[in-house]
Amino acid sequence: MQRLLPDLLRTLPAHVPLVLDADALFFLAQGQNFELVRGRRNCVLTPNKVEYTRIARSMGLPDDTPLADFTTKLGGVTVLKKGRVDEISNGDIVYECAEENSARRCGGQGDITVGTLATFVAWADRSAKESDADVADLLPAACLGAALITRRCNRPAF
Repeated sequence: MQRLLPDLLRTLPAHVPLVLDADALFFLAQGQNFELVRGRRNCVLTPNKVEYTRIARSMGLPDDTPLADFTTKLGGVTVLKKGRVDEISNGDIVYECAEENSARRCGGQGDITVGTLATFVAWADRSAKESDADVADLLPAACLGAALITRRCNRPAF
């Protein structure tokens, strides 16, 4: 991961959307690695509270930095911050998903959210190409949809 991800981020064309989670977020929190996504408006980061704190600290920001400020400092990267209330922002748009969830977060729930999000990002990319829109403008809505679906499916299951 530590060798592959930097090469991928440096060589992947800027128009290709990305969804980064788990180990990729851990990597971004090391040193100045967050610089590899700065300004990449078609990139979505999906941190939980701990991952968010790690990245914020690596950027020299306080742990409680508001999400819109965090994303603005990253140059418009979209972030879906997973938690009791999911927060979503690209620096301009801010959404919260406070939909009722299960009594506890189950293992794998974040993976379901990210998989759903990746599907929505692919659909947003296709839609943007067909309508000559900017996919980055559609990413916050894709995040909100993924968060909402995960919460609605999780509630009756657990």
